[in-house]
Amino acid sequence: MRRTILLLSLVIFLFSCGVVDNTESSGTYSLNQNYPNPFDGVTHISYYIGTPGHAHLIVRNTNQQEIARLVDGDITEGEHSVIFDAQSLSSGAYPYTLTVNDFSATKQMILIR
Repeated sequence: MRRTILLLSLVIFLFSCGVVDNTESSGTYSLNQNYPNPFDGVTHISYYIGTPGHAHLIVRNTNQQEIARLVDGDITEGEHSVIFDAQSLSSGAYPYTLTVNDFSATKQMILIR
């Protein structure tokens, strides 16, 4: 119970500081907040690519170590989404970054067990 309260406090803090918002966009690119967030096990991440290019969608831990590479390759224009399965991870905040062409955006997801 105490752990859940601590993680919910972290979520409230991240939202109040503006670290977490719904969408980060730059012209013809956008990275959306994962849904659901916070989550337990599996979550969805969607993003929009305005110009085809080589893309990376990487999930890291709080030490900035890469723990998952969800996208790594050439990608077409349009709306895309991926499912992130975090069944093997422990509770915490996990930043994820989309990089394509000259665009880069980072969001945070909260895993609660």
